[in-house]
This record gives sequence, structure tokens and C-alpha cells, in this order.
Amino acid sequence: MTDDSDVVWTRFETPEEIRLLIDSYIEELRRGNIYLTGELSLLFAPTGAFQEHSISNGWGKEFLILAEQFDNVCWI
Repeated sequence: MTDDSDVVWTRFETPEEIRLLIDSYIEELRRGNIYLTGELSLLFAPTGAFQEHSISNGWGKEFLILAEQFDNVCWI
């Protein structure tokens, strides 16, 4: 994600806001906070912020691969 990424179809104001949120989730998961999976599921859901962002910026197919990996990890 670059600073000129289109975020118009997301709840975020800037690409940096998305990056900061992702970084905070990564840190919390590293600390063992598994309770974030519900929040992350909403971001990865069809028509969720991550999918909308990926489609707007031309990496929708890559997102589907990432979302499938997320589902495999979180819903074992």
C-alpha cells in the first residue's frame, strides 16, 4: 500500500491510517491477543474495508489469496 492508494470505499481517511491499524493488530496478535479475530474478520469480509481497498487499487486477486490464508489460520 502506498501513500497515494485510493481509500474512498473504506472507512479510513488515509492509507497511513490503514497501515497503523494493521501494525497495531500485528503487535496485539504477537502478544497473544486472539480476541481480535472478530474485528479482523470484518475487515477481511466480502465488501469489508480490506477487500474494497484492494479492488480500488488493482490487487483484488491478491487480496482473495490473503483472505483465504487468513480464514485458514483463524478458523481452524
